[in-house]
Amino acid sequence: TLGDDADGSAACVIGEFGPAVLLSRDEPPWRRTFSLAHELFHLVTWQAVRPRWDRDAGPDGPWWYGKLEAQANAFASALLLPAGEGLESARAKVREGKLTGADLAALGLEFGVSLDAIAIRLATLGVISEDDKIRVRTEPVFQAIWRTASQDYWTTPETPFTERYLTLVRAAYQRGEISRGRAAEFLEVPLGELPRFGFEEQYD
Repeated sequence: TLGDDADGSAACVIGEFGPAVLLSRDEPPWRRTFSLAHELFHLVTWQAVRPRWDRDAGPDGPWWYGKLEAQANAFASALLLPAGEGLESARAKVREGKLTGADLAALGLEFGVSLDAIAIRLATLGVISEDDKIRVRTEPVFQAIWRTASQDYWTTPETPFTERYLTLVRAAYQRGEISRGRAAEFLEVPLGELPRFGFEEQYD
């Protein structure tokens, strides 16, 4: 199940209808954002990676899979926290040569990423030391600061479906291609909840 293991919070595929990314709605928004950027790397590079993947892949993927994942994380980090803006925002929050836990949390919320992602990126950019990166990622006090700062930003989508998907289901129903029962099945709701998705009785 998506989200049941360390590598299971997102997935991507290039299929008949084009590229797609699957995200877990149970993840916090900053994790979904990072996962989306991570999967974008795989979509952009897949044509170049695929020949080697087909050649080297075993039951657990190719031996270089870990390196590929590290590159995807580095891409996502640079995309979401560009060096120029990231450094500028970090320096603006420095007081007496220091960044507090609250400053780091504010940076994470500003860029829509987790405290972990902020710590890793700032260490990569040389704003904080490797030791401080480890402290931010492991010491309970920093995690408590992040929980307090981010609690009002945790949102879960009201529906697991995109507006485009809803529009396609509504259009198929309005054209008479599917019944109300089938539409409810596609939307994973009882028949009585269809009106909240814009399905009107008169189309029957």
